[in-house]
Amino acid sequence: MRGVRLIAADSDSRAVQLRDVMTRFRLPYRFDPSESDAGRRLLAAAGVEAADLPVLVRYDGQVMIDPSLPDLARAIGVSIENDIETCDLAIVGAGPAGLTAAVYAASEGLETVLLELAVSGGQAGTSPLIRNYPGFPHGIDGGALMERTCGQAWLMGAHIVFTQQAVALERHGDDRIVRLLDGTELRARAVLIATGIRWRRLGVPQLEALLGAGVFYGAAVSESRAMQDQNVFIVGTGNSAAQAALHLAKHASAVTLLARGDSLTNSMSSYLIRAIESTPNIAVRHRTEVVSTVVIIPDECRSTRGSGSRARCRRRARMGRQAIVIGVAARRRRDTDACRPTRQRALAGSEQARTAPSVA
Repeated sequence: MRGVRLIAADSDSRAVQLRDVMTRFRLPYRFDPSESDAGRRLLAAAGVEAADLPVLVRYDGQVMIDPSLPDLARAIGVSIENDIETCDLAIVGAGPAGLTAAVYAASEGLETVLLELAVSGGQAGTSPLIRNYPGFPHGIDGGALMERTCGQAWLMGAHIVFTQQAVALERHGDDRIVRLLDGTELRARAVLIATGIRWRRLGVPQLEALLGAGVFYGAAVSESRAMQDQNVFIVGTGNSAAQAALHLAKHASAVTLLARGDSLTNSMSSYLIRAIESTPNIAVRHRTEVVSTVVIIPDECRSTRGSGSRARCRRRARMGRQAIVIGVAARRRRDTDACRPTRQRALAGSEQARTAPSVA
């Protein structure tokens, strides 16, 4: 598929989200800052005002203003509506577990429907390099691996629905009823809950205010080139943190892993520890936690007057930082209890759920 053009301000956090989604969908794109000559020409050709950013222009000329995830998925051409009423197996979550289950179930002739809230691939899809997957001795890009697995499930006959949220699960006799956010429902003989993890938030107000403007949860693969010659701090000591560090070390001048404990061995694979130890521009700081952050304001912004100028200075202060903090610590999603057939409850946001992904 031919790519798209994204026009937005450099500091627009929505543009960061869109770049991440397009990277995970493996959609070729080009980013043009709205302040650049190319960005202004594209906006003028599309008849869009600068106040309507971000803007996506598809290869065929279709213009999307601040598109939602379903809008983007629809433009890419993937299915976002479920047109199957009954199936043998419904799978909630299209990460590695859900995709693998879909491959095996569909290959055995089971009518399989795979529901994904956002983009397939899960945590593995954000990994720049997976080294311990069988058959790839030199590693493989996580997004590419998940793209192949998704394609394999589809070729086997699985019906994959993106940007579709399951909100409740009920038992009707021997069947399970999965209710979707758009009001439709899916009847299945069995339901597999594979909702994976969500990123643990650090709870530091100063960091939360900079999300998408120097602070990222996840590997931030789509932003790696923007970190050229920067000092990058990565919070977390799991395999995802290590993979992000090794990838970003190719672009950043220095990468620092911040670890609360005294050792990496309890949470990180040994092959990754060896790789980190042999990479000269990666350092590890043990017994360290993030409690605050400081935004450095350029000198010329301190005396600037006028609201427009102040806004530009705020953007420069955020984008001109010397350190970028990336939170990659994760925990298992806690919304899976909502899918148990003994009660009808919302999948998302349940505070009482405590179970791991399971089969109902």
